[in-house]
Amino acid sequence: MEIFTPEEFSDEEQSAAFGLIRRQWELPAHALGAQEQRENALREALVARVGRMLNDHFGTLVHALRRLDVREKDFHAAMQLPNNKEIAEALAALILAREFEKARTRKKYRSGE
Repeated sequence: MEIFTPEEFSDEEQSAAFGLIRRQWELPAHALGAQEQRENALREALVARVGRMLNDHFGTLVHALRRLDVREKDFHAAMQLPNNKEIAEALAALILAREFEKARTRKKYRSGE
């Protein structure tokens, strides 16, 4: 499941959104470099974190996804995938999509649209 960075966000807003995700999911900070490289590293770290939580802290993962308001239908679809790696990738994609959806809503109301 591929997640894209919404085009209507500036580089600064994208960096802020990824920074928020990094802090909320306790992911390591990545070295400076091209933004795309940092985003890919963040995605990989999120997939790894979700994978560990699937195995060791499933209840905490479910609670975090509920708090984030990930759609239950999407969660169950991800959980039907054949292995933990694919499940972790799908859940990480849902997390990123939801965080960008929330950022889009905040931007909309901040600008008074």
